[in-house]
Formats: sequence, structure tokens, C-alpha cells
Amino acid sequence: MEENDPALLAAALGDVARARNMSQLAKAQGLPLSIEPLSRQ
Repeated sequence: MEENDPALLAAALGDVARARNMSQLAKAQGLPLSIEPLSRQ
């Protein structure tokens, strides 16, 4: 992984945006949204 990699930054921002949208959708539907990790290793 290279420092100041624009593709990596764009991917990370996309991940954050999708997570935020899912949180807002779940809240609007009255669904609990767990912040637990999907897998524990």
C-alpha cells in the first residue's frame, strides 16, 4: 500500500459513504444496526 494513493482514498471514501447510507436506511426502517464485526478471527 502506497502513501497518498488516490485510488485507495477513493475506495475508502466509497466504503464510508456506503456504510453511512446503510445506517441511515436501517434507522429510517426502525431496524437495529449492529456494529459488531462480521467475523472474529
